[in-house]
Amino acid sequence: MRKGKQGNKGITLIALIVTVIVLLILAGITIGALTGDNGIIKEARSSKESAEKATLEEQVEAAIIIAEQKYRNPTLAQVIEEIMKIETVKSVDSDTGNVVSTLGYVIEGKLEDYLPLYNTASMIESAKKQNKPFENKAEIQDTFGNKVVVPEGFKIANDSGNNVTEGVVIEDVSYGESAGSQFVWIPVGTVYKNDSKTETEIITLGRYSFDDTTGEPTDYSGAYKEDNTKNIEDFKTSVNTNHGYYIGRYEARVAEQRIEGTDNIEELKKVTIKANDFVYNFITQPQAVQLSQEMYENNEITSYLINSYAWDTAIVFLQKFDDRANKTKPYSIDKSIGLASYEDYRKGSNNLTRVELQDKICNVWDMATGGGREYTTERSSTSYITRGWPQWQGGYGILVRGSSWRKTTSGVSSSNITFRVIIY
Repeated sequence: MRKGKQGNKGITLIALIVTVIVLLILAGITIGALTGDNGIIKEARSSKESAEKATLEEQVEAAIIIAEQKYRNPTLAQVIEEIMKIETVKSVDSDTGNVVSTLGYVIEGKLEDYLPLYNTASMIESAKKQNKPFENKAEIQDTFGNKVVVPEGFKIANDSGNNVTEGVVIEDVSYGESAGSQFVWIPVGTVYKNDSKTETEIITLGRYSFDDTTGEPTDYSGAYKEDNTKNIEDFKTSVNTNHGYYIGRYEARVAEQRIEGTDNIEELKKVTIKANDFVYNFITQPQAVQLSQEMYENNEITSYLINSYAWDTAIVFLQKFDDRANKTKPYSIDKSIGLASYEDYRKGSNNLTRVELQDKICNVWDMATGGGREYTTERSSTSYITRGWPQWQGGYGILVRGSSWRKTTSGVSSSNITFRVIIY
């Protein structure tokens, strides 16, 4: 009898231990089910957040309807005014249209129809933040009130200046092989230098010579002429209407490095204006004209090889707003640019590691140096005119000028001659 009782006690103790273990396992499973990544508590919280967010979305949509009924064609500010009446709304970003709740939820995409890409004091800065192309040709302003015309299918580049005086950069995001190409706005007329409009500069479209000592521009009176009168007149009309035009941010570029020319235009790759592509050399002047013209020929944009008016006026603009830290002379006659070996410039000075050799003003690169002299539409009776690159006086003796230099060439393809595209 005593032994039996002891056996029962042993069984009872084992049963207790097993029960405890089972309870612990069940507790672990229960806790996991409640608090794990897919636990009941987390799912309940997630469901609560989803419900709250859905409710806020409905309230935002209702506020938009109220604004539309009240104002018929409400402005962004009027829509935001209605949305801010919702208790759980903390703020509305007027640049992106994002609605932020007091609980931290963000509602996106509800105000896209009311974002005109220029809803802050700086339209340029606002457009950069939105990072999307303009669906139609648009006229916007910088913080100083300077006008910029942006073509359809382009956006303001992420590293663009916020003001015309810093170099406003647009980027092609819509046109196939040329997508990614960048251009810089050259203003013509009065350029405001501050937001009170008390400081100004005047940029006049013209052909110029630049004094070898002072760099001061004077009307060009030489013998060289423009090759295409109609093209020049169309360009002038556009510039007068839009108060500016665009030049390629870089010399013409091409995806693959070129090592020789060709007479077959069909073999030539499409031109780009992209930072990391190769400089487009081994090209004849007529080929440069055709490639430039074909860049946007089927769109509401005119592209062409840069002419003497566009080149000289750009130099005037860059010289007036020269933001280089290491400048020693006016840009048109600065002889300190372009002292690296030519091989270094196969991808433009923007890809040089030696910053002191880079040629950049207001986001425009290499008009004094870079991948070579650049073809223009200007010509003499027998030759084409190239611009840019340092001029050596007396063989390889004295370096006297770069960006303002005019030099004749027969127009044949060469390793050290490239071109630049304008759009208007």
